[in-house]
Amino acid sequence: MKRKLLPFFLVILVISLGLTGCGKDSGEAKGQEAVKEDNTVYTMRIGALTVAPNQCVTTADEVKKELEAASNGRIKVQVYPAAQLGTAAQLLEGMQAGSVEGAIFPCSFMVSAAPIMGFVEVPGICGKDSESFCRILNADNNDCINELLNKKGLHIASMLITDRSKYMLTKKPVNKMTDVAGMKLWGFPNAYTKVLTEGMGGTSTFFDSSELSVSLQQGTIDGAMAAPTLYAPQKHYEYAKYCLEMPDFTGGNAFILGTAFLDKLPADLKDLVLKTIMDVTVGYEYDYAKTYTEGAVQTMKDNGVTFADVNDAFYAEFQEVYKPMMDIYLEVEGADQLVKKLQALSEAYYAKN
Repeated sequence: MKRKLLPFFLVILVISLGLTGCGKDSGEAKGQEAVKEDNTVYTMRIGALTVAPNQCVTTADEVKKELEAASNGRIKVQVYPAAQLGTAAQLLEGMQAGSVEGAIFPCSFMVSAAPIMGFVEVPGICGKDSESFCRILNADNNDCINELLNKKGLHIASMLITDRSKYMLTKKPVNKMTDVAGMKLWGFPNAYTKVLTEGMGGTSTFFDSSELSVSLQQGTIDGAMAAPTLYAPQKHYEYAKYCLEMPDFTGGNAFILGTAFLDKLPADLKDLVLKTIMDVTVGYEYDYAKTYTEGAVQTMKDNGVTFADVNDAFYAEFQEVYKPMMDIYLEVEGADQLVKKLQALSEAYYAKN
């Protein structure tokens, strides 16, 4: 009896040990896999063209603080101001290629890489000023834009409020459209800037913004079309003492991420990244931008810059110059449908505010 039963018990024992061993190995494998996933650290480099206290850099710093804490160290954010990671064009290429994770700069720079972004240059499509423009798009999580922009490997996480509109800073006063005739003006590198400048009687040029001061000083350009938050920190007012707000221009700074970066993140981290950026934008940047912009304008005034008023006649002239810009934009694939969506979002926004 014992001889016959012994092998049976040995078989049961071997099977039990085998099952226990398999279970242990499987559990360890799963545990190791989970630990490996939990311990994966994702690096998120954010490039900016400006330096603190510009809101692009301070917002990136705030996102770094909040995101690293919220992710328990699973995401490490590195902020590179002063174009350390490259120009706007280089940053866009890097995000599309996956070599750069994110960037913050004026959304006007995106037009060349993604023509659908041309709406930021056309007055009247979305919002009446920079604040309404950003609030309208962020309330939609920029979904209607990203639906098209993702095809280019780019994703707008949020829009940062910048100066109220576009401002023309010049070496001589501009009080009527004919005063612009013959001027060489720096502006964003896209067809809309060229149409606007030529429509006013000037010529358009573009180069890295770090060269603006010396170009104004040497007289190789007569002025620029940008914003006080660019003019004041770089002290462009030392060489150009006249400023004119160009009515109806909106726009803002875009907090952009590459889809290559977003796609490699686990779903929970992807959601966390997008939520943190939007929370920081709405909860921090909105108020900071207003104070910073007002300070930039005041700095220019304190340093002798005269801000001209736009009278009704001058405003009417601007409206005529703007008209061709819409026709140019509507030639872009998908632009007509996006315009309808943006105008519907605008109408809903103003109905509530």
